[in-house]
Amino acid sequence: MLRTIVSFFSNFTATLLALFVFFFVLPIALLVAIGVNSTQNIDKAPATSDFSTLVINLSEQIEESGKAQNAFVDYVNGETILTPRSICARINKASGDSSNKAIFICGSFEGLVSTLSYAQISELRNALESYVKSGKSIVAYLENPSMRDYYLVSCATKIYLNPFGSLDFKGIGGNSVFFGNALKKYGIDATVVKVGKLKSFGEMFTSDKMSKAVRENYTQLLDSIWGTIVEKIAKSRKVPVDKLKSIASEKAMLTSRESLEFKLVDKLAYKDEVIAEMQKLVGKQKFTFAQASIIDYPEDVVINPPSKIALIYMNGDIVETATKPDSIDSTTYCKLIRSIRNSKEYSGAVVRINSGGGSAYASELIRRELELLAKKMPVVISIGGTTASGGYWIATAGKEIVADAESITGSIGVFALMFSAQKFAGDFGITFDSVKTAPMADIGTLSRSPSSLEIERIQKHIDDVYEKFVELVAKSRKLPLEKVLTFADGRIFSGATAKELKLVDSIGGLEYAIERVKKLGAMKNSAIDELPKRDAFVELVEKIAPAVGGEFAKSKFIKSIIETAEKTKELKSGAYARVPFDFQIK
Repeated sequence: MLRTIVSFFSNFTATLLALFVFFFVLPIALLVAIGVNSTQNIDKAPATSDFSTLVINLSEQIEESGKAQNAFVDYVNGETILTPRSICARINKASGDSSNKAIFICGSFEGLVSTLSYAQISELRNALESYVKSGKSIVAYLENPSMRDYYLVSCATKIYLNPFGSLDFKGIGGNSVFFGNALKKYGIDATVVKVGKLKSFGEMFTSDKMSKAVRENYTQLLDSIWGTIVEKIAKSRKVPVDKLKSIASEKAMLTSRESLEFKLVDKLAYKDEVIAEMQKLVGKQKFTFAQASIIDYPEDVVINPPSKIALIYMNGDIVETATKPDSIDSTTYCKLIRSIRNSKEYSGAVVRINSGGGSAYASELIRRELELLAKKMPVVISIGGTTASGGYWIATAGKEIVADAESITGSIGVFALMFSAQKFAGDFGITFDSVKTAPMADIGTLSRSPSSLEIERIQKHIDDVYEKFVELVAKSRKLPLEKVLTFADGRIFSGATAKELKLVDSIGGLEYAIERVKKLGAMKNSAIDELPKRDAFVELVEKIAPAVGGEFAKSKFIKSIIETAEKTKELKSGAYARVPFDFQIK
Protein backbone atom coordinates (compact mmCIF):
# COMPACT_ATOMS: atom_id res chain seq x y z
CA MET A 1 0.00 0.00 0.00
CA LEU A 2 2.71 2.44 1.04
CA ARG A 3 4.82 1.53 -1.98
CA THR A 4 1.80 2.07 -4.27
CA ILE A 5 1.08 5.50 -2.80
CA VAL A 6 4.73 6.58 -2.97
CA SER A 7 5.06 5.26 -6.50
CA PHE A 8 1.95 7.13 -7.66
CA PHE A 9 3.07 10.50 -6.35
CA SER A 10 6.64 9.91 -7.59
CA ASN A 11 5.44 9.11 -11.11
CA PHE A 12 2.95 11.98 -11.11
CA THR A 13 5.58 14.49 -9.98
CA ALA A 14 8.14 13.13 -12.43
CA THR A 15 5.67 13.52 -15.30
CA LEU A 16 4.95 17.14 -14.44
CA LEU A 17 8.66 17.90 -14.10
CA ALA A 18 9.42 16.15 -17.37
CA LEU A 19 6.85 18.27 -19.24
CA PHE A 20 8.20 21.42 -17.64
CA VAL A 21 11.77 20.48 -18.54
CA PHE A 22 10.97 19.47 -22.12
CA PHE A 23 8.98 22.58 -23.05
CA PHE A 24 10.74 25.24 -20.98
CA VAL A 25 13.99 24.33 -19.22
CA LEU A 26 15.64 22.17 -21.90
CA PRO A 27 15.52 24.75 -24.75
CA ILE A 28 16.84 27.53 -22.50
CA ALA A 29 19.52 25.30 -20.95
CA LEU A 30 20.81 24.20 -24.34
CA LEU A 31 21.03 27.79 -25.53
CA VAL A 32 22.88 28.76 -22.37
CA ALA A 33 25.23 25.77 -22.69
CA ILE A 34 26.10 26.72 -26.24
CA GLY A 35 26.47 30.44 -25.71
CA VAL A 36 27.87 30.90 -22.23
CA ASN A 37 31.11 29.72 -20.63
CA SER A 38 31.28 28.71 -16.98
CA THR A 39 31.25 31.57 -14.46
CA GLN A 40 34.45 32.75 -12.85
CA ASN A 41 34.98 35.16 -9.96
CA ILE A 42 37.88 36.98 -11.62
CA ASP A 43 37.36 38.67 -14.99
CA LYS A 44 38.40 36.15 -17.59
CA ALA A 45 40.57 37.12 -20.50
CA PRO A 46 39.99 35.75 -24.00
CA ALA A 47 41.30 32.23 -24.74
CA THR A 48 45.07 32.31 -24.84
CA SER A 49 48.16 30.16 -24.86
CA ASP A 50 49.73 32.40 -22.18
CA PHE A 51 50.14 30.12 -19.20
CA SER A 52 51.90 32.66 -16.99
CA THR A 53 49.09 32.18 -14.47
CA LEU A 54 46.87 29.13 -14.31
CA VAL A 55 43.46 29.96 -12.87
CA ILE A 56 41.65 27.34 -10.77
CA ASN A 57 38.03 28.35 -10.29
CA LEU A 58 36.48 26.33 -7.48
CA SER A 59 33.01 27.18 -8.83
CA GLU A 60 33.64 24.97 -11.85
CA GLN A 61 32.06 21.54 -11.52
CA ILE A 62 34.74 19.03 -10.55
CA GLU A 63 33.75 15.37 -10.82
CA GLU A 64 35.56 12.29 -9.56
CA SER A 65 35.84 10.52 -12.92
CA GLY A 66 36.68 10.10 -15.90
CA LYS A 67 37.10 10.75 -19.60
CA ALA A 68 34.07 11.64 -21.74
CA GLN A 69 33.64 9.88 -25.07
CA ASN A 70 31.36 12.41 -26.74
CA ALA A 71 33.28 15.23 -28.44
CA PHE A 72 30.07 17.05 -29.45
CA VAL A 73 28.99 17.51 -25.84
CA ASP A 74 32.50 18.65 -24.88
CA TYR A 75 32.16 21.27 -27.59
CA VAL A 76 28.73 22.37 -26.35
CA ASN A 77 29.99 22.59 -22.79
CA GLY A 78 33.01 24.55 -23.96
CA GLU A 79 35.24 22.33 -21.86
CA THR A 80 36.14 18.80 -20.91
CA ILE A 81 35.29 17.23 -17.58
CA LEU A 82 37.47 18.47 -14.71
CA THR A 83 38.55 15.77 -12.28
CA PRO A 84 40.79 15.98 -9.20
CA ARG A 85 43.32 13.81 -11.02
CA SER A 86 43.38 15.99 -14.15
CA ILE A 87 43.83 19.12 -12.04
CA CYS A 88 46.64 17.53 -10.02
CA ALA A 89 48.36 16.38 -13.23
CA ARG A 90 48.29 19.91 -14.63
CA ILE A 91 49.56 21.41 -11.36
CA ASN A 92 52.44 18.93 -11.24
CA LYS A 93 53.34 19.68 -14.85
CA ALA A 94 53.21 23.45 -14.26
CA SER A 95 55.66 23.21 -11.35
CA GLY A 96 58.40 22.35 -13.84
CA ASP A 97 57.19 24.62 -16.66
CA SER A 98 59.34 27.76 -17.10
CA SER A 99 56.49 29.53 -18.93
CA ASN A 100 54.35 29.38 -15.81
CA LYS A 101 54.85 31.77 -12.89
CA ALA A 102 51.85 31.34 -10.63
CA ILE A 103 48.53 29.67 -9.87
CA PHE A 104 45.50 31.78 -9.03
CA ILE A 105 42.56 30.31 -7.08
CA CYS A 106 39.09 31.86 -6.87
CA GLY A 107 35.45 30.81 -6.52
CA SER A 108 33.89 28.40 -4.05
CA PHE A 109 32.98 24.71 -3.84
CA GLU A 110 29.65 25.61 -2.24
CA GLY A 111 26.54 25.57 -4.39
CA LEU A 112 27.80 22.82 -6.70
CA VAL A 113 25.69 19.74 -7.41
CA SER A 114 28.41 17.45 -6.04
CA THR A 115 30.87 18.76 -3.48
CA LEU A 116 34.32 17.22 -3.18
CA SER A 117 35.09 15.29 -0.02
CA TYR A 118 37.86 16.41 2.30
CA ALA A 119 39.93 13.46 1.07
CA GLN A 120 39.63 14.64 -2.54
CA ILE A 121 40.42 18.22 -1.52
CA SER A 122 43.45 16.89 0.34
CA GLU A 123 44.79 15.40 -2.90
CA LEU A 124 44.44 18.76 -4.66
CA ARG A 125 46.08 20.46 -1.71
CA ASN A 126 49.04 18.08 -1.78
CA ALA A 127 49.64 18.97 -5.44
CA LEU A 128 49.47 22.68 -4.60
CA GLU A 129 51.97 22.23 -1.75
CA SER A 130 54.42 20.54 -4.12
CA TYR A 131 53.94 23.43 -6.55
CA VAL A 132 54.88 25.94 -3.81
CA LYS A 133 57.96 23.88 -2.94
CA SER A 134 59.10 24.27 -6.56
CA GLY A 135 59.53 27.98 -5.80
CA LYS A 136 56.40 29.34 -7.49
CA SER A 137 53.53 31.41 -6.12
CA ILE A 138 49.90 30.52 -5.39
CA VAL A 139 47.55 33.46 -4.92
CA ALA A 140 44.00 32.94 -3.64
CA TYR A 141 41.13 35.44 -3.73
CA LEU A 142 38.26 34.58 -1.37
CA GLU A 143 34.89 36.25 -0.98
CA ASN A 144 32.84 34.19 1.49
CA PRO A 145 34.85 30.98 1.73
CA SER A 146 33.52 27.79 3.26
CA MET A 147 35.58 25.47 5.44
CA ARG A 148 36.33 23.32 2.38
CA ASP A 149 37.43 26.34 0.35
CA TYR A 150 39.75 27.52 3.06
CA TYR A 151 41.24 24.09 3.67
CA LEU A 152 42.34 23.95 0.04
CA VAL A 153 43.75 27.47 -0.28
CA SER A 154 45.39 27.59 3.16
CA CYS A 155 48.62 26.37 1.54
CA ALA A 156 48.71 29.38 -0.83
CA THR A 157 51.65 31.79 -0.63
CA LYS A 158 49.22 34.74 -0.41
CA ILE A 159 45.53 34.78 0.52
CA TYR A 160 43.30 37.78 -0.20
CA LEU A 161 39.85 38.17 1.37
CA ASN A 162 37.19 40.64 0.25
CA PRO A 163 36.82 43.35 2.95
CA PHE A 164 33.08 42.66 3.15
CA GLY A 165 33.52 38.91 3.11
CA SER A 166 33.44 36.42 5.97
CA LEU A 167 35.31 33.18 6.54
CA ASP A 168 33.81 29.92 7.82
CA PHE A 169 36.13 28.23 10.27
CA LYS A 170 33.66 26.17 12.24
CA GLY A 171 35.07 22.67 12.21
CA ILE A 172 33.33 19.73 10.56
CA GLY A 173 30.19 17.79 11.39
CA GLY A 174 27.71 15.32 10.03
CA ASN A 175 23.93 15.01 10.36
CA SER A 176 21.70 11.98 9.93
CA VAL A 177 17.96 11.84 9.30
CA PHE A 178 15.80 9.41 11.30
CA PHE A 179 12.41 8.07 10.23
CA GLY A 180 11.69 5.89 13.28
CA ASN A 181 8.97 8.08 14.79
CA ALA A 182 7.39 8.80 11.41
CA LEU A 183 7.16 5.11 10.51
CA LYS A 184 5.67 4.26 13.89
CA LYS A 185 3.17 7.11 13.57
CA TYR A 186 1.86 5.69 10.31
CA GLY A 187 1.95 2.07 11.44
CA ILE A 188 4.93 0.88 9.42
CA ASP A 189 7.23 -1.61 11.13
CA ALA A 190 10.91 -1.94 10.25
CA THR A 191 12.82 -5.09 11.19
CA VAL A 192 16.61 -4.98 11.06
CA VAL A 193 18.73 -8.14 11.20
CA LYS A 194 22.46 -7.45 11.43
CA VAL A 195 25.91 -8.45 12.61
CA GLY A 196 27.97 -5.67 14.16
CA LYS A 197 26.57 -3.56 16.99
CA LEU A 198 27.75 -0.39 15.26
CA LYS A 199 26.26 -1.33 11.88
CA SER A 200 24.00 1.70 12.13
CA PHE A 201 22.06 1.64 8.86
CA GLY A 202 18.88 0.31 10.46
CA GLU A 203 18.78 2.99 13.14
CA MET A 204 17.41 5.53 10.69
CA PHE A 205 14.24 3.43 10.35
CA THR A 206 13.83 2.25 13.94
CA SER A 207 15.00 5.15 16.11
CA ASP A 208 14.82 8.92 16.45
CA LYS A 209 18.52 9.45 17.16
CA MET A 210 21.95 7.87 17.05
CA SER A 211 22.74 5.20 19.59
CA LYS A 212 25.44 6.05 22.12
CA ALA A 213 27.96 3.65 20.55
CA VAL A 214 27.40 4.99 17.03
CA ARG A 215 27.67 8.60 18.23
CA GLU A 216 30.99 7.79 19.88
CA ASN A 217 32.26 6.16 16.68
CA TYR A 218 31.23 9.14 14.52
CA THR A 219 32.82 11.51 17.04
CA GLN A 220 36.11 9.60 16.85
CA LEU A 221 35.93 9.66 13.06
CA LEU A 222 35.34 13.42 12.90
CA ASP A 223 38.00 14.13 15.51
CA SER A 224 40.57 12.20 13.47
CA ILE A 225 39.73 13.96 10.20
CA TRP A 226 39.48 17.38 11.85
CA GLY A 227 42.83 16.81 13.56
CA THR A 228 44.47 16.13 10.19
CA ILE A 229 42.87 19.21 8.62
CA VAL A 230 43.91 21.53 11.47
CA GLU A 231 47.48 20.21 11.51
CA LYS A 232 47.90 20.91 7.80
CA ILE A 233 46.43 24.41 8.08
CA ALA A 234 48.59 25.15 11.13
CA LYS A 235 51.72 24.14 9.25
CA SER A 236 50.90 26.28 6.21
CA ARG A 237 49.69 29.38 8.08
CA LYS A 238 52.14 29.08 10.99
CA VAL A 239 49.30 29.30 13.49
CA PRO A 240 49.32 26.92 16.49
CA VAL A 241 46.91 23.98 16.31
CA ASP A 242 45.36 24.88 19.68
CA LYS A 243 44.72 28.41 18.44
CA LEU A 244 42.94 27.13 15.34
CA LYS A 245 40.78 24.77 17.39
CA SER A 246 39.93 27.64 19.72
CA ILE A 247 38.89 29.82 16.77
CA ALA A 248 36.62 27.06 15.48
CA SER A 249 35.04 26.55 18.91
CA GLU A 250 34.58 30.17 19.90
CA LYS A 251 34.24 32.13 16.63
CA ALA A 252 33.12 29.77 13.84
CA MET A 253 32.25 32.60 11.42
CA LEU A 254 34.98 35.20 11.16
CA THR A 255 34.64 38.72 9.87
CA SER A 256 37.25 39.86 7.38
CA ARG A 257 39.09 41.82 10.10
CA GLU A 258 39.10 38.82 12.43
CA SER A 259 40.41 36.61 9.62
CA LEU A 260 43.30 39.03 9.12
CA GLU A 261 43.88 39.39 12.86
CA PHE A 262 44.14 35.61 13.35
CA LYS A 263 46.54 35.37 10.37
CA LEU A 264 44.21 33.13 8.38
CA VAL A 265 44.49 35.55 5.44
CA ASP A 266 47.29 37.90 4.38
CA LYS A 267 45.42 40.95 3.10
CA LEU A 268 41.93 42.41 2.66
CA ALA A 269 41.32 43.58 -0.90
CA TYR A 270 38.58 44.05 -3.48
CA LYS A 271 38.65 42.18 -6.77
CA ASP A 272 40.01 45.11 -8.76
CA GLU A 273 42.84 45.53 -6.24
CA VAL A 274 43.70 41.85 -6.49
CA ILE A 275 43.77 42.08 -10.29
CA ALA A 276 46.14 45.04 -10.04
CA GLU A 277 48.43 43.05 -7.74
CA MET A 278 48.40 40.11 -10.14
CA GLN A 279 49.24 42.39 -13.06
CA LYS A 280 52.37 43.46 -11.19
CA LEU A 281 53.27 39.84 -10.51
CA VAL A 282 52.67 38.23 -13.91
CA GLY A 283 51.89 41.04 -16.35
CA LYS A 284 48.81 42.49 -18.06
CA GLN A 285 46.52 40.82 -20.54
CA LYS A 286 43.96 43.29 -21.92
CA PHE A 287 41.54 44.10 -19.07
CA THR A 288 42.97 41.59 -16.58
CA PHE A 289 46.24 39.82 -15.75
CA ALA A 290 48.09 37.27 -17.89
CA GLN A 291 46.22 34.04 -17.37
CA ALA A 292 44.71 30.84 -18.73
CA SER A 293 42.21 28.47 -17.17
CA ILE A 294 43.71 25.31 -15.69
CA ILE A 295 41.52 23.33 -18.08
CA ASP A 296 43.17 24.96 -21.11
CA TYR A 297 46.60 23.86 -19.92
CA PRO A 298 47.45 20.68 -21.85
CA GLU A 299 48.15 17.47 -19.98
CA ASP A 300 51.20 15.41 -20.83
CA VAL A 301 50.45 12.67 -23.34
CA VAL A 302 52.54 9.51 -23.54
CA ILE A 303 53.21 8.68 -27.20
CA ASN A 304 53.29 4.98 -28.05
CA PRO A 305 53.47 3.89 -24.41
CA PRO A 306 55.25 0.59 -23.72
CA SER A 307 52.44 -0.28 -21.29
CA LYS A 308 49.04 0.93 -20.08
CA ILE A 309 47.56 1.16 -16.63
CA ALA A 310 43.80 0.73 -16.31
CA LEU A 311 42.38 3.35 -13.95
CA ILE A 312 38.99 1.96 -12.96
CA TYR A 313 36.58 4.39 -11.30
CA MET A 314 33.89 2.89 -9.06
CA ASN A 315 31.43 5.50 -7.78
CA GLY A 316 28.09 5.07 -6.02
CA ASP A 317 26.00 2.27 -4.57
CA ILE A 318 26.99 -1.32 -5.28
CA VAL A 319 24.13 -3.09 -7.07
CA GLU A 320 23.64 -6.22 -9.15
CA THR A 321 22.01 -4.46 -12.10
CA ALA A 322 22.45 -0.85 -13.20
CA THR A 323 19.50 1.31 -12.14
CA LYS A 324 21.13 4.69 -12.64
CA PRO A 325 24.44 6.14 -13.90
CA ASP A 326 25.94 6.71 -10.44
CA SER A 327 26.15 3.10 -9.34
CA ILE A 328 28.60 0.21 -9.33
CA ASP A 329 26.68 -2.61 -10.93
CA SER A 330 28.32 -6.01 -10.93
CA THR A 331 27.11 -6.83 -14.45
CA THR A 332 28.96 -3.92 -16.04
CA TYR A 333 32.06 -3.95 -13.86
CA CYS A 334 32.63 -7.71 -13.95
CA LYS A 335 32.53 -7.55 -17.75
CA LEU A 336 34.91 -4.56 -17.75
CA ILE A 337 37.42 -6.21 -15.41
CA ARG A 338 37.35 -9.44 -17.45
CA SER A 339 38.06 -7.47 -20.62
CA ILE A 340 41.12 -5.89 -18.96
CA ARG A 341 42.33 -9.30 -17.77
CA ASN A 342 41.96 -10.79 -21.24
CA SER A 343 43.62 -7.85 -22.97
CA LYS A 344 47.32 -7.64 -23.75
CA GLU A 345 47.28 -3.84 -23.51
CA TYR A 346 47.41 -3.51 -19.74
CA SER A 347 50.25 -4.18 -17.32
CA GLY A 348 48.60 -2.92 -14.14
CA ALA A 349 45.40 -1.52 -12.66
CA VAL A 350 44.36 1.09 -10.12
CA VAL A 351 40.83 0.84 -8.75
CA ARG A 352 39.53 4.15 -7.40
CA ILE A 353 36.56 3.45 -5.12
CA ASN A 354 34.08 6.01 -3.79
CA SER A 355 31.26 3.96 -2.30
CA GLY A 356 29.47 3.44 0.98
CA GLY A 357 28.67 -0.11 -0.12
CA GLY A 358 25.49 -1.90 -1.13
CA SER A 359 24.69 -5.46 -2.13
CA ALA A 360 27.03 -7.98 -0.51
CA TYR A 361 26.48 -10.39 -3.40
CA ALA A 362 27.38 -7.78 -6.05
CA SER A 363 30.42 -6.76 -3.97
CA GLU A 364 31.66 -10.34 -3.95
CA LEU A 365 31.18 -10.76 -7.71
CA ILE A 366 33.31 -7.67 -8.39
CA ARG A 367 35.90 -8.64 -5.77
CA ARG A 368 36.31 -12.06 -7.36
CA GLU A 369 36.98 -10.56 -10.79
CA LEU A 370 39.57 -8.20 -9.29
CA GLU A 371 41.16 -11.13 -7.48
CA LEU A 372 41.58 -12.92 -10.81
CA LEU A 373 42.95 -9.73 -12.38
CA ALA A 374 45.47 -9.40 -9.53
CA LYS A 375 46.88 -12.83 -10.42
CA LYS A 376 47.87 -11.43 -13.83
CA MET A 377 49.01 -7.89 -12.96
CA PRO A 378 49.54 -5.59 -9.95
CA VAL A 379 46.26 -4.13 -8.67
CA VAL A 380 46.27 -1.23 -6.20
CA ILE A 381 43.14 0.15 -4.55
CA SER A 382 42.79 3.92 -4.09
CA ILE A 383 40.27 4.86 -1.41
CA GLY A 384 38.53 8.12 -2.29
CA GLY A 385 36.20 10.08 -0.03
CA THR A 386 34.46 6.94 1.23
CA THR A 387 35.25 3.28 0.65
CA ALA A 388 33.33 1.48 3.35
CA SER A 389 31.41 -1.72 3.93
CA GLY A 390 30.77 -3.26 0.47
CA GLY A 391 33.29 -0.80 -0.94
CA TYR A 392 35.95 -2.15 1.41
CA TRP A 393 34.81 -5.70 0.59
CA ILE A 394 35.84 -5.01 -3.02
CA ALA A 395 39.05 -3.35 -1.88
CA THR A 396 40.31 -6.54 -0.23
CA ALA A 397 41.20 -7.86 -3.71
CA GLY A 398 44.01 -5.33 -4.13
CA LYS A 399 47.68 -6.11 -3.59
CA GLU A 400 47.89 -2.78 -1.77
CA ILE A 401 45.31 -0.32 -0.44
CA VAL A 402 46.08 3.41 -0.40
CA ALA A 403 43.94 6.03 1.38
CA ASP A 404 44.05 9.71 2.25
CA ALA A 405 44.18 10.49 5.96
CA GLU A 406 40.78 12.19 5.55
CA SER A 407 39.16 9.23 3.79
CA ILE A 408 36.34 7.19 5.38
CA THR A 409 36.57 3.41 5.41
CA GLY A 410 35.79 0.30 7.47
CA SER A 411 32.15 -0.43 8.42
CA ILE A 412 32.76 -4.17 8.35
CA GLY A 413 29.33 -5.63 9.02
CA VAL A 414 26.21 -6.95 7.28
CA PHE A 415 22.48 -6.32 7.64
CA ALA A 416 19.09 -7.12 6.15
CA LEU A 417 16.06 -4.83 6.33
CA MET A 418 12.35 -5.67 6.12
CA PHE A 419 9.30 -3.41 6.27
CA SER A 420 5.70 -4.24 7.15
CA ALA A 421 2.74 -1.98 6.26
CA GLN A 422 0.10 -4.25 7.80
CA LYS A 423 -0.97 -1.77 10.50
CA PHE A 424 -0.75 1.17 8.09
CA ALA A 425 -3.07 -0.59 5.65
CA GLY A 426 -5.37 -1.73 8.46
CA ASP A 427 -6.01 1.86 9.51
CA PHE A 428 -7.60 2.36 6.10
CA GLY A 429 -9.63 -0.84 6.30
CA ILE A 430 -7.26 -2.73 4.01
CA THR A 431 -6.46 -6.33 4.84
CA PHE A 432 -4.27 -8.99 3.23
CA ASP A 433 -4.76 -12.66 2.62
CA SER A 434 -2.52 -15.18 0.90
CA VAL A 435 -2.15 -18.72 -0.34
CA LYS A 436 1.26 -20.40 -0.24
CA THR A 437 2.88 -23.81 -0.38
CA ALA A 438 5.16 -23.25 2.62
CA PRO A 439 5.04 -20.97 5.68
CA MET A 440 7.89 -18.75 4.48
CA ALA A 441 7.00 -18.59 0.78
CA ASP A 442 6.24 -14.86 1.04
CA ILE A 443 9.16 -13.93 3.29
CA GLY A 444 9.92 -10.22 3.02
CA THR A 445 6.36 -9.24 2.11
CA LEU A 446 5.03 -5.81 3.13
CA SER A 447 1.73 -7.35 4.16
CA ARG A 448 2.97 -8.66 7.52
CA SER A 449 5.83 -8.58 9.98
CA PRO A 450 8.41 -11.38 9.70
CA SER A 451 7.89 -14.39 11.94
CA SER A 452 10.45 -15.48 14.54
CA LEU A 453 11.44 -18.39 12.30
CA GLU A 454 11.97 -16.06 9.34
CA ILE A 455 14.10 -13.73 11.43
CA GLU A 456 16.10 -16.74 12.62
CA ARG A 457 16.73 -17.90 9.04
CA ILE A 458 17.67 -14.41 7.87
CA GLN A 459 20.02 -14.01 10.83
CA LYS A 460 21.75 -17.25 9.87
CA HIS A 461 22.21 -15.95 6.32
CA ILE A 462 23.55 -12.62 7.60
CA ASP A 463 25.92 -14.43 10.00
CA ASP A 464 27.24 -16.52 7.11
CA VAL A 465 27.87 -13.46 4.89
CA TYR A 466 29.53 -11.61 7.79
CA GLU A 467 31.80 -14.60 8.47
CA LYS A 468 32.95 -14.57 4.84
CA PHE A 469 33.50 -10.78 4.99
CA VAL A 470 35.70 -11.04 8.08
CA GLU A 471 37.66 -13.95 6.62
CA LEU A 472 38.31 -11.93 3.45
CA VAL A 473 39.64 -9.02 5.50
CA ALA A 474 41.84 -11.26 7.65
CA LYS A 475 43.29 -13.10 4.65
CA SER A 476 43.88 -10.05 2.43
CA ARG A 477 45.34 -7.90 5.21
CA LYS A 478 47.36 -10.79 6.69
CA LEU A 479 45.80 -10.25 10.10
CA PRO A 480 44.71 -12.82 12.70
CA LEU A 481 40.96 -13.42 12.55
CA GLU A 482 40.71 -12.61 16.26
CA LYS A 483 42.31 -9.22 15.62
CA VAL A 484 39.86 -8.37 12.84
CA LEU A 485 36.90 -9.32 15.03
CA THR A 486 37.93 -6.67 17.59
CA PHE A 487 37.01 -3.86 15.17
CA ALA A 488 34.75 -5.60 12.61
CA ASP A 489 31.60 -4.44 14.36
CA GLY A 490 30.40 -1.86 11.85
CA ARG A 491 32.68 0.94 13.02
CA ILE A 492 33.88 3.42 10.42
CA PHE A 493 37.38 4.87 10.47
CA SER A 494 39.36 7.70 8.97
CA GLY A 495 42.16 6.77 6.59
CA ALA A 496 44.66 7.66 9.31
CA THR A 497 43.04 5.29 11.82
CA ALA A 498 42.67 2.58 9.17
CA LYS A 499 46.42 2.78 8.58
CA GLU A 500 47.03 2.14 12.29
CA LEU A 501 44.69 -0.88 12.14
CA LYS A 502 46.47 -2.13 8.98
CA LEU A 503 43.27 -1.91 6.95
CA VAL A 504 45.25 0.21 4.50
CA ASP A 505 48.92 0.01 3.58
CA SER A 506 49.84 3.65 3.13
CA ILE A 507 48.56 7.22 3.19
CA GLY A 508 48.36 8.86 -0.22
CA GLY A 509 46.11 9.94 -3.05
CA LEU A 510 45.29 8.62 -6.48
CA GLU A 511 48.61 9.69 -8.02
CA TYR A 512 50.48 7.85 -5.28
CA ALA A 513 48.44 4.72 -6.00
CA ILE A 514 49.40 4.98 -9.68
CA GLU A 515 53.06 5.31 -8.73
CA ARG A 516 52.74 2.19 -6.56
CA VAL A 517 51.37 0.18 -9.49
CA LYS A 518 54.23 1.39 -11.69
CA LYS A 519 56.76 0.32 -9.08
CA LEU A 520 55.12 -3.05 -8.46
CA GLY A 521 55.02 -3.74 -12.18
CA ALA A 522 58.38 -2.15 -12.99
CA MET A 523 56.64 0.12 -15.50
CA LYS A 524 57.91 3.40 -16.93
CA ASN A 525 56.18 5.96 -19.15
CA SER A 526 52.90 4.11 -18.82
CA ALA A 527 49.74 5.65 -20.25
CA ILE A 528 46.68 5.89 -18.02
CA ASP A 529 43.42 4.60 -19.49
CA GLU A 530 40.45 5.87 -17.46
CA LEU A 531 37.56 3.40 -17.34
CA PRO A 532 34.67 2.99 -17.81
CA LYS A 533 34.26 5.59 -20.53
CA ARG A 534 31.55 8.13 -19.86
CA ASP A 535 28.81 9.19 -22.26
CA ALA A 536 28.79 12.94 -21.74
CA PHE A 537 25.66 13.47 -23.85
CA VAL A 538 23.59 11.24 -21.57
CA GLU A 539 25.03 13.01 -18.54
CA LEU A 540 24.15 16.42 -19.98
CA VAL A 541 20.52 15.39 -20.42
CA GLU A 542 20.42 13.97 -16.89
CA LYS A 543 21.73 17.19 -15.41
CA ILE A 544 19.13 19.23 -17.26
CA ALA A 545 16.11 16.99 -16.75
CA PRO A 546 15.28 16.02 -13.15
CA ALA A 547 12.75 13.42 -14.32
CA VAL A 548 15.60 11.56 -16.03
CA GLY A 549 17.59 11.50 -12.81
CA GLY A 550 19.54 14.76 -12.59
CA GLU A 551 19.87 17.02 -9.59
CA PHE A 552 18.30 20.13 -11.16
CA ALA A 553 15.76 21.88 -8.92
CA LYS A 554 16.48 19.68 -5.88
CA SER A 555 16.69 21.82 -2.76
CA LYS A 556 19.69 21.08 -0.55
CA PHE A 557 17.32 21.15 2.43
CA ILE A 558 15.32 18.15 1.22
CA LYS A 559 17.97 16.49 -0.93
CA SER A 560 19.09 13.99 1.71
CA ILE A 561 15.48 12.93 2.41
CA ILE A 562 14.73 12.50 -1.29
CA GLU A 563 17.91 10.49 -1.84
CA THR A 564 17.14 8.28 1.15
CA ALA A 565 13.63 7.56 -0.13
CA GLU A 566 14.95 6.78 -3.61
CA LYS A 567 17.65 4.44 -2.35
CA THR A 568 15.38 2.69 0.14
CA LYS A 569 13.14 1.62 -2.74
CA GLU A 570 16.14 -0.21 -4.20
CA LEU A 571 16.59 -2.43 -1.13
CA LYS A 572 15.37 -5.94 -1.73
CA SER A 573 15.56 -9.00 0.46
CA GLY A 574 19.15 -10.03 0.88
CA ALA A 575 22.37 -9.15 2.69
CA TYR A 576 23.69 -5.61 2.47
CA ALA A 577 27.05 -4.17 3.41
CA ARG A 578 26.82 -0.38 3.43
CA VAL A 579 26.99 2.72 5.61
CA PRO A 580 23.95 4.98 6.26
CA PHE A 581 22.74 6.77 3.13
CA ASP A 582 22.87 10.31 4.39
CA PHE A 583 25.80 10.71 6.78
CA GLN A 584 28.07 13.22 5.05
CA ILE A 585 30.82 15.33 6.56
CA LYS A 586 30.25 19.05 6.15
